[in-house]
Amino acid sequence: MIASQPYRARAPLDFKAKRVVVPLARSLAPGGRLIAIHSHGDDPGLEIIRRIWPGEDPFTTDRHSLLRAAKAELGSAGRDLNFGAYADARSLFRYDMHTLPSEISVTIGTSTLFAAWNAATYVAQIEDQRLSEAMSSGAYLEATKEVLRKHGELWFWDESYVISRKRDSG
Repeated sequence: MIASQPYRARAPLDFKAKRVVVPLARSLAPGGRLIAIHSHGDDPGLEIIRRIWPGEDPFTTDRHSLLRAAKAELGSAGRDLNFGAYADARSLFRYDMHTLPSEISVTIGTSTLFAAWNAATYVAQIEDQRLSEAMSSGAYLEATKEVLRKHGELWFWDESYVISRKRDSG
C-alpha cells in the first residue's frame, strides 16, 4: 500500500498516528507493506514561505516521532509489525520543480514565479485566507524571485517510512 501525503502536515501527531497510520498498519496482510511519504521541509519551498510568514513551521512531525506514536498506539497488536524509519540517506528524497534554464536568469518570468509560489504554498498547506492576504501586495512574488535566484531552482524534500507485517511463521 502506498500512502502519499495521507494527512495534513499541520495535523497533530496523535491524530496522524491514531486516525491514519494505525488503521493502515492494521489492514496489512501477512507480508504486506505500507510505504508512506510526507513533506519534510528544510528546502527552498519552505524558504519562500518563511519570507512571507517568518517562523512558519508546517512540518512538525517527522517519521521517527510518527512511527513511535503509531507503535505505542498499537501496543501488543503491533508485535508482528516492523517499523522502518531508516536513515536520512534512504528516507529523504527531493522533488524538483523543473523549468527551462532560460526561465531562471536575469529576469524570471511571471508564470514561473506564480508556478513556484503556488507549489510552495500548496506543499506548506497555507490556508486560503492567509494566501489572499499575502497576495494583496507584490511581496510574495519578490520573495519567490529572491529564493529562485539564490538557489537557481526550486525543490522540496519529502521523507518516507515503511511499516510491514511479518509473514506467518506457521
